[in-house]
Amino acid sequence: MTTQQDEPAAAGDTEAEKARVRAKFETARGFWDPLWDPVLDADPNLLDAYIDLSSVPWQDGTLSPKERELVYVAMNASTTHLYEIGVRVHLRNAIGYGATPAEAMAVLAVVSEVGGHTVMSVLPLLADELAARPGAGAPATAPGPWPAAAEALAPRYLAAARRYSEVTRERGVLREPFRLLVAVAAASSATHLHLPAVQHHIRAALDGGVEWHEIVEVLEVVAMVGVHTLTEYARVVAEEFADRAEGTGPGGR
Repeated sequence: MTTQQDEPAAAGDTEAEKARVRAKFETARGFWDPLWDPVLDADPNLLDAYIDLSSVPWQDGTLSPKERELVYVAMNASTTHLYEIGVRVHLRNAIGYGATPAEAMAVLAVVSEVGGHTVMSVLPLLADELAARPGAGAPATAPGPWPAAAEALAPRYLAAARRYSEVTRERGVLREPFRLLVAVAAASSATHLHLPAVQHHIRAALDGGVEWHEIVEVLEVVAMVGVHTLTEYARVVAEEFADRAEGTGPGGR
C-alpha cells in the first residue's frame, strides 16, 4: 500500500529518471529541444527507447553529422510531410555543423522533385488503358516505363521535368553521392514511400558509387519520421487531460 511518505520519493525518482533520459538524449544526439518535453513528461521510458533507436545511425553510420542533419531536413520538408518545426530543429543543428544556405536550398530542390512521382506512376497506367482503347485518339504508345509514356503523352512536360532535374543536380553544392542519398530519403519516407522512385533512386545511387551501408544509414534516419506523432500530440494529450482534471474541457462542462 502506498503511503503519503512514499509519494515524494516516487516523485523524486520520476524526476531523476527524466533528468537521466534528457541527459542521455543530449549526449547521444547533441541537442535538446522543448518539443521533446511533453514526451519526456508523459513517458520517459518510451523516450529512452527512442534514443536508442534514433542513435543507431549516429553510432554506426559514416555520413558526416552535417549531412545526417540535412537528411532530417529533407524528410521533414517533403511535400507529403511539411513538418516545419522539424525542419527548423534539424536545420539549426546542420548550421551548427557548418551547413550553408546554398546547401540547405540544394536539399530542398532535390526534395521538391517528389511531385513528379505522380506522372512517373500514373502516365504508364494511362498508356496501358489507352492501348486497350485504340479509338481514343491518343498518340500510340507501347506499355513500358514512364519516360516512354511521357514522350508520347506529355512530351513538353517531360522536357521541362528533365531540365528541372538537371538544375537540381547542376548546383554542385552537395557532393554527388550525398545528393543521390537525399533523393532516396525523399522517396522512401513513410509519408511518401513511392516504391518506383525508391527503386530508381537506389539504382542511381549505387551506380553513382554510393555504398549500400550508406543507403541503409539514410533509411534508418528517415524511419524516425514516425516519432512526430509523439512530438506533435503528446502535448495535446497532456492539455486535454489537464483540462478535464480542471473541469474546463468538454468532459467538465
